[in-house]
Amino acid sequence: MLTLQQGFGNQYFCNYLEGFITGIYFDGARIDPQGDVTNATDNQWALGIGNKIDGELDPPGSNVDWYFDVSPGPLYNPNPYSASVVLYRSGVTSNGCNVVLPIVPEPKKLSDLLEDSTYQAYLTEKKLYDQLIVYRQLKDSLQLMYSGSTYDLTLQNFFNLMALGNTGYLENVKDALNSGDKAAAEIANLQVIPTNLHEANSKYVNEILIASDKDTISYDVTARNNLLSIAYQNPLVGGEAVYRARAILRLDLEDQTIGFRVADTWVIQEQTFRVFPNPTTGEFFVSTSTEVNEEVKLKVVNPLGIAVMSGAIMKDQSSTTIDLNSFDPGIYRLVIESIVGREAHTIVLIR
Repeated sequence: MLTLQQGFGNQYFCNYLEGFITGIYFDGARIDPQGDVTNATDNQWALGIGNKIDGELDPPGSNVDWYFDVSPGPLYNPNPYSASVVLYRSGVTSNGCNVVLPIVPEPKKLSDLLEDSTYQAYLTEKKLYDQLIVYRQLKDSLQLMYSGSTYDLTLQNFFNLMALGNTGYLENVKDALNSGDKAAAEIANLQVIPTNLHEANSKYVNEILIASDKDTISYDVTARNNLLSIAYQNPLVGGEAVYRARAILRLDLEDQTIGFRVADTWVIQEQTFRVFPNPTTGEFFVSTSTEVNEEVKLKVVNPLGIAVMSGAIMKDQSSTTIDLNSFDPGIYRLVIESIVGREAHTIVLIR
């Protein structure tokens, strides 16, 4: 805050200054005493690196009474200040100042994205994608986490958590591949233990790229089928690895169509069955909260749309186990048929 020359009659009350080099600077200014013993100025100062009040008054060498209330805490403390400008006097706060913290647009936008609680359960994948976007922006511009705003701690905690998890490992893989360091890429990719479809897809596509030559991407029939199963997912569900799989296979697909594509003709009901663990290394459970009154049929379909296994939850039972240990890793679909309709779950088989 700068006052040039004529500042006579000004009242410097209720200011909140954050991240300053000099809080209030007078340049040859004339000012009145600020406040009185029963009316402190209640200015608040945060994250400054220089004098809170500095400069030069007119006439030079003079100073004025300035009343502070130091009892509420360090934000009200006038030190450090230039003794040639102000003469400290203790006052009593009126507690009439509403502190409005400054809003730093970019950190606020990133923080709001993390804190958004309006997502429905079926948009979890979209939330994961948003978190990836936030992580990348912070990784590219670390200063966004140290802007002196109220969002710094939220963004710092988020970034540190992501950096030491699958998100950070997958970004390390990408950086290593871009720099041609396949050994580092392979080490980072081995650290990834997928917990969702985004991560499972990314890890698999990374394996294909790491195993390929610099100028030629090679894969066998099984790998092609797995890449196809990723490429035909909607990116909001399967993550950015969907685009990478399409690029490898040279496919140009319409995502709106994919979003509504159904491999069989049924009405998708609200999902009432739980499938876990998913991703799985072989076995997974299919369960419901109550015993079923009629047999529930189960069918596992491979990326080509071929049924490769069938099973059932028998009457008066509530769960069963499906064993995929004899199948290649990849993306499968579990179709569940019950008296209320059909529902489908995407199963990620990893090793």
